[in-house]
Amino acid sequence: MDSDFSTMGRSARELIPVPALPLESIRSRSHRVRARGRMRAFVAFAAVSLCALGAVGGVGAKIYHGAQVWLSGGQVTSMVDSGILMRQPTAAELRNVIARATFPVVFPVGVPAGSRVYMVTLAPADHPSMITVSYQNDRSGFKASFALLDPAVVNSGDAALPGGSAPPLRAAYHWRAGGETVAVLKNLISLRDANRIEAAMAEASPAGSLAVTEAMLPKMTVLGATVRLAIAERYRSANGRSVLLDQAYLRTIPLLVQRGRPLIDSRIAYITQIAYAHGDIAKGVSRQPKDIAISAGGVRAVDAVLRSTGTAHDRDCGCEILFNQPSASVYWIWKIPFSGSAGVSKYSVDARTFAVTPAATEPGRSTQ
Repeated sequence: MDSDFSTMGRSARELIPVPALPLESIRSRSHRVRARGRMRAFVAFAAVSLCALGAVGGVGAKIYHGAQVWLSGGQVTSMVDSGILMRQPTAAELRNVIARATFPVVFPVGVPAGSRVYMVTLAPADHPSMITVSYQNDRSGFKASFALLDPAVVNSGDAALPGGSAPPLRAAYHWRAGGETVAVLKNLISLRDANRIEAAMAEASPAGSLAVTEAMLPKMTVLGATVRLAIAERYRSANGRSVLLDQAYLRTIPLLVQRGRPLIDSRIAYITQIAYAHGDIAKGVSRQPKDIAISAGGVRAVDAVLRSTGTAHDRDCGCEILFNQPSASVYWIWKIPFSGSAGVSKYSVDARTFAVTPAATEPGRSTQ
């Protein structure tokens, strides 16, 4: 892979283990190299994200079952050799991966009401002993990532600290919750929030905390940095698979139509053989995503709606698209505008002729 892992790694220091998305640089690069560039940037970032609490290279330390964490004096760092990055995971996807965890997972509870889980990372990939859950809350501004750790991979005390090219340890709150260790960087959360969440987790069970977490996950496939998820969930159909697309993905539609290709679900990245240099991830081996989010016919239907509403040429509809195929004969597509003053528009597209017909826009009956 020709992506520059080291350059991206240098910007990946703000969350544990998942850094803040360099959205502007990813968008900028996407405009230049279109769909392939977007995929490469995402996969490269996925590898960097799985650097966990910090990158450690050349220290000669053995990674315990693929992951190792150091906690000392209220500071933390770590290293992994493989992992999985999941953007906007669904409940079924989260259940599938935590079933292989090496410890009973207690998810954070007591986070501010209205928070969403937007990313989960797991390391190592086969049997996770390190799980990080990232939250954001647009109303309160809360945004933090919690590392949930198997105590077996945690080294404590100054004598166990890594050396070599390891990055500086970073100040973090950490505590025990059931059979796991929890860590969160101090610059991401207030002491008041940390204390409240620690107390809530002390009373939580793995099953109960999972139920709370599932309520914060999207109820559909979400591709991109969506800002209209809450609206889309009100309109999504109870039948078929619903997919929400942001503008970055919508810009790939014309090329996919031209090539007769489906839209690939790139939310989940698998990275192995992670190697470190100078405190950053230097390289990794990624598995290219193959799961289909929207079929080639569905992609044509989205394109037909964009053309029918006069937005196919400039590829900027000022909206996000909600896609659903309730039956083999029809596609349903909603345009969800960014402007609060404009309403949601629904269209029915014939699966054989791709004729577009405006449809009623009542919210869907099911939110389950």
